[in-house]
Amino acid sequence: MRNGYGIACGKIILAGEHSVVYGQPAIALPFFSVHAKCFVSVSDDDDTMVSSLYSGKLDDAPAHFNGVKDVLNKLKNDLKITSNLNITIDSDVPTERGLGSSAAVSVALVRAVFEFMNQEASQDELRDYTHIAESYHHDNPSGIDSEIIIKEQTIYYIKNKSSEIMNVDVDAVLVVADTGQAASTKEAVQNVRRQYTDHAQAINDLGLLTNKAKEFINTKDIQGLGDCLYESHLKLQSIGVSSLELDKLVEAAMENGALGAKLSGGGLGGCMIALCTPDKTNDVLSSLINAGSKKTWVMSLKEEYHG
Repeated sequence: MRNGYGIACGKIILAGEHSVVYGQPAIALPFFSVHAKCFVSVSDDDDTMVSSLYSGKLDDAPAHFNGVKDVLNKLKNDLKITSNLNITIDSDVPTERGLGSSAAVSVALVRAVFEFMNQEASQDELRDYTHIAESYHHDNPSGIDSEIIIKEQTIYYIKNKSSEIMNVDVDAVLVVADTGQAASTKEAVQNVRRQYTDHAQAINDLGLLTNKAKEFINTKDIQGLGDCLYESHLKLQSIGVSSLELDKLVEAAMENGALGAKLSGGGLGGCMIALCTPDKTNDVLSSLINAGSKKTWVMSLKEEYHG
């Protein structure tokens, strides 16, 4: 019996969230600690889905899955698939946390359906299909989530212009912490857009900080990079996309040895990141747990994220 399988990692925005929507640069890392997996097989009934959030006929799935529905319908039409399909999604990418859950599921789905048809999706096809689903979750997606997840390499990204692969090889650690608070990227993006005139300078400043972060990565200046991350958080606070939970974790990290810390992703909840030297990792990790983080991950920027 014909089957298809696809897998995709999560993502971390190091710098430039929100400002990337307005043509400013952003830096993103693949987040290999979490993955979305998708399995596709022939269904004896209608198109069906099995996942931790919903199981049943795809047509009856809640609105959260509208993007998946449209992607699957487009895939079936383009690839001339006449049979009904069963879609099984197995993902440990936390939803609504700014770690790229929707993009990871979409990329995994596209890869699985193409494999089901004994084909392999090109990067352009992965981008195009994933954009359909991302539009539901991000309102005006910059494309950075799908780009980093497809390439699985650190990128310096400018919307509709360029995607440059970066080498990240610095003697530092990134601690990722989940507030446990669901975050709506669409809501955050819409809030910023409604008040864009008031936030235009901060948006521009976030772009400048991203370029500084790139320079500090290239020169291996981890203190300079840490300063950029914390300054970015203050700018993101000023445009109203942080939260009390995020601020609490950021300050806990900064007070316990982090070189820099900031929210990562859309904000209004979700996750934050803290940059620290290897010898300070346990102190920062403990401080985040004590401050209420629901889950933490540790990633070495020296061993895992160089090109």
